[in-house]
Amino acid sequence: HTPLAMLRVLGLALILVTLGVFVVFPVVAVGLLVKKDPARKWVDLVICAWAKMTISPFFRVKIKGHENLPKDEACVYVANHQSFMDILSVYQLFKSFKFVSKASILKIPLVGWAMKRAKTITIEREDRRSQLNTFRECVEALKKGTSIFVFPEGTRSSDGKLLKFKRGSVSMAKRAKVPIVPLTILGTGRLMPATKEYLLYQNNCGVKLVVHPMISAKEVQ
Repeated sequence: HTPLAMLRVLGLALILVTLGVFVVFPVVAVGLLVKKDPARKWVDLVICAWAKMTISPFFRVKIKGHENLPKDEACVYVANHQSFMDILSVYQLFKSFKFVSKASILKIPLVGWAMKRAKTITIEREDRRSQLNTFRECVEALKKGTSIFVFPEGTRSSDGKLLKFKRGSVSMAKRAKVPIVPLTILGTGRLMPATKEYLLYQNNCGVKLVVHPMISAKEVQ
């Protein structure tokens, strides 16, 4: 099935780029000229729609616990991390949030451009100063009402088992006095295993996002 998996990932990349060039790029470019939104939350929602249109021909995303999502308040979303498809999948929540992402992601053509316009927060994982600056930037964003999405394992799990969580997500929620919304992502590791971004396998079960009850700001403290 490897040849088919390679064709699927090429198809996904083609849709991603085509929509990006002919839809997302002009919409965001014009929007930046006419909209006054320092946090650029509207860009987040454009990217959500972009992600949905990109993955729809290949797999479905089901959401359980939608009622546990916050309505307006800022929070820290935390989730397990198995695959590059995690990012496209969690955009199906259609909530405004900023990812904490490796700085190298911004170098990817078009995707990096969109992430910059959405004000994605970046980190150099091996640089202690970068880690501190990213932490401060996240806390400041949370205090201003912008939600943050973190994969606290810090990297993708190769076998689906949870890796040890880093403390940064809890610390930033505590410092900013905001709640934490835990999520479980199921199925992405079967679609595109870690380190195999050149393959997209078929998975009839699709992806399932489980939104767990919110941990209140008081409980976080």
